Amino acid sequence: MGAFSMVKLGVGNSRSNISSDCWFDFTYDETDVKAPDLVSEICSKTRNPSTCLQVLGKENGGNLSKIAQTLTGSAHTSAFLAYDTLQLLVKLEKNSFLKDRYQSCLGNYVRAIGDLAEWKKFLNSRNYQNLPSEAKAISKEIESCDKNFEQPPSEPSQLKQTTQYFEDICSILVVVSNRLTGRII
Repeated sequence: MGAFSMVKLGVGNSRSNISSDCWFDFTYDETDVKAPDLVSEICSKTRNPSTCLQVLGKENGGNLSKIAQTLTGSAHTSAFLAYDTLQLLVKLEKNSFLKDRYQSCLGNYVRAIGDLAEWKKFLNSRNYQNLPSEAKAISKEIESCDKNFEQPPSEPSQLKQTTQYFEDICSILVVVSNRLTGRII
């Protein structure tokens, strides 16, 4: 969060005994910090800075709020890509054991997409204090999906790619969420 200060400047005229007070309101809002320095700073704190730069690198001159809005779109697209991949795997899988794993992950993605909708709602209402917990909830759902594949058989490559990309996006969500609340990590 930004700092707030007011400064009083007194202007007086000794001949006429007239004085005038002027108040200036100086506010600093963290959301006004300009990219690309902000993008570089955010990306340096994520799990995959190169993916972050690809996602946010287009934000030339944007502020933190605009970056968060761009990120919301990327997160939404990425989550639905993984969701669609899982739906296809469920539909095509003959092995009931693997099918159950995919269905479990599908449930994780349904919850993650719901959490992402909540994140966006908090962002749009400028209720920044709730963003970090929502970002972590999204990440936790994806981690739960990944745990389904700790034992063989392994995750199919197309699912692994979409999941890793979404995890990278979630990492950016966490950093941006913390930044919007004033917690610079």
